[in-house]
Amino acid sequence: MPMKALVAEPIHNAAIQALKGLGLSVEVSLGLSRDALCSALGSGAIDVLIIRTKVQADRELLNCWKGTQRLLCRAGIGVDNINLDAATALGIAVINTAEASTQSVAELAIGLMIAAARNVASQDRAIRIGAWKRQEGMELSGKTLGIIGLGRIGSRVAMLGKALGMHVVAHDPYIRDDRFAEFGAEKSTLEDTLGRADVVSLHTPLTPETERMMNKARLGIMKQGSILINTARGPMVDDEALCDALDSGHLAGAALDVFPEEPYKGRLLSNESVIMTPHIGGSTSESLERIGMRLVEQIAEFLRAGHTSALNAPLVPTGAEDLVVLARALGRLCAQLDGPLHRITVQASAHGRVLTHAAVQGALSVHQEGINLVNALAQAQQRGISVLTGQTEPADKQQPGELQVMVNETLAAGSVQGGMRITRIGEHTRLDFAPQGSILLLWYDDVPGVIGAVGTHLGKADINIKRMVVSDVADGNALMALAVGDALDAEVMEGLRERLKEFGLSRLAQVRL
Repeated sequence: MPMKALVAEPIHNAAIQALKGLGLSVEVSLGLSRDALCSALGSGAIDVLIIRTKVQADRELLNCWKGTQRLLCRAGIGVDNINLDAATALGIAVINTAEASTQSVAELAIGLMIAAARNVASQDRAIRIGAWKRQEGMELSGKTLGIIGLGRIGSRVAMLGKALGMHVVAHDPYIRDDRFAEFGAEKSTLEDTLGRADVVSLHTPLTPETERMMNKARLGIMKQGSILINTARGPMVDDEALCDALDSGHLAGAALDVFPEEPYKGRLLSNESVIMTPHIGGSTSESLERIGMRLVEQIAEFLRAGHTSALNAPLVPTGAEDLVVLARALGRLCAQLDGPLHRITVQASAHGRVLTHAAVQGALSVHQEGINLVNALAQAQQRGISVLTGQTEPADKQQPGELQVMVNETLAAGSVQGGMRITRIGEHTRLDFAPQGSILLLWYDDVPGVIGAVGTHLGKADINIKRMVVSDVADGNALMALAVGDALDAEVMEGLRERLKEFGLSRLAQVRL
């Protein structure tokens, strides 16, 4: 009996025909209710499920899916609507199409900029009710375009903006300087980009660090009368704060293709300064065909070789599971402390290949979606990042089971002996904290009073300290690591920085593991 694919959301007809050419039985059932979809998956007859953004592939739905070899295909980039942890636990491979919609999303971003700058939507509404009142708009030529995230789509928007005569400034701490020059963008900090730009366009992945990144404070930094464009991820923008910024006149307008919840039902619906489209970034005939055909290629690969290109397919040797998790965390830690990425080095006594993949995955996942154990090294090579693996001998000074990861010049080490933990950052040893959650790191002179000052300041800010450890002293300098319940906002971080000046604070960093 041939394997069966269920197409639950629209894809290009050419892709459907190509799937049949692979020998698959293809059922196209669009608009199924959740119960009907769950019933279809529970029949045990579905091997491949193809969705876009409407179907919520959460744990409950995935638990309905019966079968042995199952492939969940997301026709598009983001997998926010898929519970990857649940899919992995259930043995369901997940794939997406990361590059197929780059051009269509970039063109939409530019189109929304023009529409917002010229008040197209509001003047269209006015003329339909009999009004003939011209609104003064803004030319984009000669203006400053601020891009947050200079990846595939952000870099394409930068080039299109340059073609319109805009000056492009961009913020992306994980892109090398020469890449900024390649795309005609001036490298800048996040705050400087927001403060200088006449139009700000968001192009970062949704991560714990970027969720609600455009909050009241950052919207307040934006230039008076500027415009915000979001074609990336809805939860990156605090819609209530955006509504307030528009109502006050601080921002002249906004254009959104993505929303915190979709379909969107919030306050922005009644604000005429906002242009809204229903998540159509990848909805062009050309993009849909590319997306569909890329899915077909990956499905063919899956049928031939298993989970080769799946987002959630770790190639983990038996007994190395904890080391892989640790390597990924060490990579994330170092990448957040040292960027842009140039070199990643892994030292391990065993399983060097998979641990290197995991460390690179962790480092790249700080700023890029869709990185997995399979594609991590290829993505690093594409970015010009050197990756090295070293074998440690039993006579090495490392403790048994210890693993070292270095990103550029920043080294971190950890162990799984007696529980998974991070044991070293740089020259600071004898650390002992779990590689998970929000971690606050402080480098300071080894003098009395620091622990009390930190505890008092965070207590006043209602920050819960789950664990605090202090390293051995290195050249008169100590490192404190605190596991905190919630990430600290900019105001609390700045206050802590000021409070600890008297203790010789040399660096303060917050990482998410």
